[in-house]
Amino acid sequence: MTVFHGKVRSLTKWVMLLAVLPAAVAWAEDNLSPSSGQTRVVLSADLGRLAPQATPQVESPQPGSVDVGDLRLSLREAVLLALKNNLDIAIANYNPKITAESITIAKAVFDPLVSLTVDANKTVKPSTSVLGGAVVSSTENQDVNASLSQTLPIGGSYTLGLTNNRLNTNSSFARINPAYQTTLTLSITQNLLKNFGPDVNTAPIKIARNNQAISVTQLRQQANQVITSVNSAYWSLVFAIENLEVQKRSLRLARELEELNKARVRAGVAAPVEVTQAEAQAAAQVQNVILAEKAIKDAEDQLKLIVNIPDGERIWTRTIVPADAAPFETAPVNAEASIQEALEKRPEYAAAKLTLQNSDLDLRVKRNQLLPSLQFQGSVGLNEVALDALRLIGFAVYDRDPGALELRDGDCSLLPEIESGEHPIDLAPHYRLRQRIEREIERRGVAPRGLLIVNGARLMPPEQRAPEVSEALRVAAETMRYCIAPTHTLFGA
Repeated sequence: MTVFHGKVRSLTKWVMLLAVLPAAVAWAEDNLSPSSGQTRVVLSADLGRLAPQATPQVESPQPGSVDVGDLRLSLREAVLLALKNNLDIAIANYNPKITAESITIAKAVFDPLVSLTVDANKTVKPSTSVLGGAVVSSTENQDVNASLSQTLPIGGSYTLGLTNNRLNTNSSFARINPAYQTTLTLSITQNLLKNFGPDVNTAPIKIARNNQAISVTQLRQQANQVITSVNSAYWSLVFAIENLEVQKRSLRLARELEELNKARVRAGVAAPVEVTQAEAQAAAQVQNVILAEKAIKDAEDQLKLIVNIPDGERIWTRTIVPADAAPFETAPVNAEASIQEALEKRPEYAAAKLTLQNSDLDLRVKRNQLLPSLQFQGSVGLNEVALDALRLIGFAVYDRDPGALELRDGDCSLLPEIESGEHPIDLAPHYRLRQRIEREIERRGVAPRGLLIVNGARLMPPEQRAPEVSEALRVAAETMRYCIAPTHTLFGA
């Protein structure tokens, strides 16, 4: 019995040795062969030339082959392809250009506006009175008007207007024919409370600039999200490939264990249940291998979806082979420095600060709009035709102060006030003339005469003009004994 047991133990050792030998050989092969996780795949020369253009090189299939080849892709190439083909980035790239035009639109409020108007008309009608100067009255009226206006950032505006009129008539009573009338006017308006100051009036420009900066930061944020997604998908694919190798190795070891247990059962040193357990473990590893292969396909599809290569490349029929291995590096992390760097570089934080600035500007504008409207308005004008007419009829014209004319005919002094408008003249020249006469009385002790030279309804021909002065001005002139002289009567028309 002792010899028999010794032979059985010797046979069992040889069987176990023969069963373990394939596993040892497989382990040696795994350690001698280079691992895909530790070896960097060298790109081809064609791929190296095309990499700057973000187009990876694909191995061309043989004629008649169904396989379209593997696509070797590095991380840098994947990022470049995603940035080039991502539709969200393509859309976000237009936003800075659109907001730049908004800045131009906001600045256009302060652009000067030049206007030029040319008008000509001719009126022919039979005269109903001998005072018409002709049997058939003919009047030609030509106007060339120009203006320059601009809104100022300080809250004001100005308008510079030049009116030129040429009147030609066949009336025998017209002393000057054709007659020319030129009027130069300057009007200025300045807001004193509401809409006062450059801070309020230039707020739309500042908001537009901030919006452009926000669109740029949003574009950077979109690019960062795409880059992060590409990195995550790429390394997920690398992990899935490495995980498949691990599962295959585990399956191989499970099958070796199954064979070993079968040999032990045949040798009589193990129970049959151990074979059943080993078979169950091998079946479980087969399932893990299938799941690992599926994980590779899922990770590959996710990367293809993010990279978004055009359909003409038939990317969905190719197998992506990562050309980069996962690096393992350790680096110290300074939490405070990292937080400070994030506050300086994170695009969403910069966009939030710009949004707060826009809200503050908008609040200032709305508070300013609650103020009452108070404006300073002033205008000056020069009507050359009136001055020429006064000189022609024999007056000496003195311009002592800007806008303060004095006419003299011998010892008689006359203070004129000139007013021109597109509508009947109201009481404004009356008030100015009364103040001038009161100042002259205080200065000289003598009351000069007053003269109102008006050019009301100036856009109409003289014979078609309704009353050139308002009823209130006519009554005021009669009360104060002013003389009202329409400009066209100075020529005897």
